[in-house]
Amino acid sequence: MDTAKFIDYIETLAPLDGQEAWDNSGWQVMTKRDIKRVFLTLDLTDTTLAEAKAFGADLILTHHPFFFSGVTSIGYDYKSKLIRELLASGIGLYASHTALDVAAGGVNDVLASYLELTDLEPLMMTDKDKPLGVVGTTDWSLLKLYHTLTTLSEDTVQLYGKLRDIHRVALLGGAGGGDIKAAFDAGADVYITSDVKHHDAQVAYELGFILIALSHNDSEKLILTELARRFEDDLGLNTKINAENAFVLRLPKRP
Repeated sequence: MDTAKFIDYIETLAPLDGQEAWDNSGWQVMTKRDIKRVFLTLDLTDTTLAEAKAFGADLILTHHPFFFSGVTSIGYDYKSKLIRELLASGIGLYASHTALDVAAGGVNDVLASYLELTDLEPLMMTDKDKPLGVVGTTDWSLLKLYHTLTTLSEDTVQLYGKLRDIHRVALLGGAGGGDIKAAFDAGADVYITSDVKHHDAQVAYELGFILIALSHNDSEKLILTELARRFEDDLGLNTKINAENAFVLRLPKRP
């Protein structure tokens, strides 16, 4: 598939004009290759790059941008080595970050669908008047909601706050610990997000509602499966996903 047509497809799903001002969604390292194989992951690392090369990827699609600020030089540090390796391989690198967070069918909508929420509304609006996060209705018990999230999670799912019946659920994939008051004001009984600090948990407790903290990775990774499905069904491409938390150190199990 022509590279430009593939990028047009992505940017129709998640237009770049929706991203936050501080973000850097879009091309990270361009390629002119025809796109037949796409490797999807949340972050580019030496491990995911090696896996993409072994897969024969023409393009790597990440959620998080590789570049957030200008590169002033390319040396032999970790990031520079990845840049050199990407350029030598000819593999393209494209990131869809906050553009995908606010997109219809994006990060938050996919998580809401996984949890079978109904009557969806935006949690808040961005500075660009784009919907961010979701508030929806559930007929699940708190126990079912919690155990469903633990089957999704490769990391710990932590509950904070005070026990109450749940009916309205707010969620925000990624770093939403600072938006607890917005979830409470939206009428949510429980708020699901990540990057929760001690004082965020304190706020939830004092407000008397429930805060569920996922890892950043687990709150966003379902979008990779949805994008891969679309690429395969709509475009006929071959895809491979690495949805693991790229930065977790995993020790061998005890004998």
